[in-house]
Amino acid sequence: MRKQGRLGEAIDYASQALRAKPGLAIARRIRADCLRQQARYAEASVDYAQIADADCQDAELLVEAGLCFMSAQRFQESIGAYLRAMTIAPDLARAHMGLGGTLRMIGMYQEAAESFRTAYLLEPRLIQHLGHTIFNHQLACSWSSLGADLKALEEGLRADEALTVDPFIGMAAGLNAEMQRVLNSRVARQICDPIKPLPASGLRWDGTRRLRVGYVSADFCNHATMLLWIEALELHDRARFEVFLYSYSPDDGSELRRRTVAAAEHFVEVGELSDLQAAQRIRDDQIDILIDLKGYIKDARPGIMAYRPAPVQAAFLAYPGTMGSPVHDYVISDAVVSPVELADHYSEKIAQLPHCYQPNDRKRRIGPAVSRASQGLPECGVVFCCFNQNYKITESGFALWIQILRAVPGSVLWLLGSNPQAERNLRASLESAGLDPARIVFAPKTGIADHLARLQLADLFLDTLPVNAHTTASDALWAGVPVLTQQGDAFAARVAASLVRAVGQPELVCQTADQYVELAVKLARSPQRLADLRTGLREARESSPLFDSMRYARDFEALLVRMAQRQAQGLPPDHLPADRA
Repeated sequence: MRKQGRLGEAIDYASQALRAKPGLAIARRIRADCLRQQARYAEASVDYAQIADADCQDAELLVEAGLCFMSAQRFQESIGAYLRAMTIAPDLARAHMGLGGTLRMIGMYQEAAESFRTAYLLEPRLIQHLGHTIFNHQLACSWSSLGADLKALEEGLRADEALTVDPFIGMAAGLNAEMQRVLNSRVARQICDPIKPLPASGLRWDGTRRLRVGYVSADFCNHATMLLWIEALELHDRARFEVFLYSYSPDDGSELRRRTVAAAEHFVEVGELSDLQAAQRIRDDQIDILIDLKGYIKDARPGIMAYRPAPVQAAFLAYPGTMGSPVHDYVISDAVVSPVELADHYSEKIAQLPHCYQPNDRKRRIGPAVSRASQGLPECGVVFCCFNQNYKITESGFALWIQILRAVPGSVLWLLGSNPQAERNLRASLESAGLDPARIVFAPKTGIADHLARLQLADLFLDTLPVNAHTTASDALWAGVPVLTQQGDAFAARVAASLVRAVGQPELVCQTADQYVELAVKLARSPQRLADLRTGLREARESSPLFDSMRYARDFEALLVRMAQRQAQGLPPDHLPADRA
């Protein structure tokens, strides 16, 4: 039953066996494994704690237990299980890999990187361990080995078509758009090749009934995806569209979760279903268009899409790049992020919205005003900010910021303070450049309303490359802070350019690093120009397409209809250029 994906039945049978014979280790291991596959980590960890006890000499079992303990956030037990596995089998790469995962979870990124490096040295063909080494050093802003590691990663991927890394890690590492497509296509084949799709449904939308649209995600909760998309979801025209949300999200009790559930006619929990069962439920609901809201982001279940439960399937919003997949017909984007001229970067056909593809929630509340002093900022001087995650800050990008700080005396750089290792390394980099490390100010994480309030203290948001600000750029623009960005070639390197253009400030999109530094310094020395930009953003909140949620919802629906009409006419998917009519 377990091998057939009938996890619930397998759990029931194992539980019956344990009631009859509590010491039956094989039944407890089966139940633990099935519970883990259903993401019921707290329950599974109870079983693992019993079978992976102090007398356990099975290194593989200890690795399984360590993974489950990590997922249940029982981190000390996870580390203990991995260390015991290493004592039994020092060369077991999975133990070093697992330890790296747990260390990353508790913010020990540099230590995690070295655990992953050990796993890679033990199994050089598993190049994903090198990818994790790179990503954890990026999280810590620890750059000394990154150049050599990135070169080895790309050379390895080009040399052997069988090698893969996590697509998100490839994107974060700055692989170019062509290499991202190559990598993601390999990953997609690994997912899709073993899966036999459901029989073709024959479903065609004739326009006489509502279009049934399904969305699949693990993020129907307090997550960046929903922070952006919730209002557009709420504005779906119920007279023309029947909306289904297929959720394997945690119920975090948040206001976003409540709004999300209320926005859909059908909120379907699929967290305890296998991929096949979830796909069959979608097929039974006769969905016309299925939207993948996860892509290759953490907790994604691309296997659901691989069963082809809907006649039209598209990727949208969460993962900034191509899926490289034969089961995603379209990627929903826009003409700046994904111009048809760059179609070779995508396996999907490009479906363009007329303005920025990234939605925004106009109901986002900005908290009470705060002072610079309350945030540890100087009362005078230019405040440059960047609230992107640390992995987006590169050594070359930070060198540009150093140039800007050097050219603008009294200015400070205001960053997100997400982990002590990155803070320490960034301050050390600034000091080694001959600047006072106190010119970096780190802001602690806080709620979105308070974050938007403090953002208004910044003068200029400095974006990153090759991975731009996405949600963080929207936050800055909504708070009235101009965003200066560089545009690259890959999806993730073009998002901020789309946002900035949609809000009416295309002059802040730079094509070169020199232009970026020059314009940042020029703006810092021109208080009136900065004030004009801020005034423009205040006006844009009421007039620009970026913040017009109703217009966005109608444009999005029109694009869905174009997809459905092609399929109804028996036509294959094709690029759908933006219709600005």
